[in-house]
Amino acid sequence: MSARRLLFIHYDENQLTARSAALRHAGYRVDGAKNLLVALRQLSYDSFDLIVIGDTVLKSQLHLVLDHIQQSTRSPVVLICRGEMPAGIVVDAVVKAEEEEEALVGAVDRALLQSRRAAS
Repeated sequence: MSARRLLFIHYDENQLTARSAALRHAGYRVDGAKNLLVALRQLSYDSFDLIVIGDTVLKSQLHLVLDHIQQSTRSPVVLICRGEMPAGIVVDAVVKAEEEEEALVGAVDRALLQSRRAAS
């Protein structure tokens, strides 16, 4: 079975690099997007098993990305959140920004497992 493919949207290159490395170490294939246009383009042309959205994505842009995911891919979404969860946002898992990379890997694992169970 091939590695699950993830899209990680995060505008901070250092965070994108560090957290992507942890996900790769856990066995995932990770594509990164450092801005909204790149992310939307990748979502339009590529298929991903799960989307990770970093805490640097603006709330107004978050709605746009989530709408696009819901309409096109229906992939599970893990949101990295700083502070309170934005109102009206529905995702498959939330990780607090201050948590370690292991929390992100665990959230991705659980979201993918739930997605597989729901599909069967």
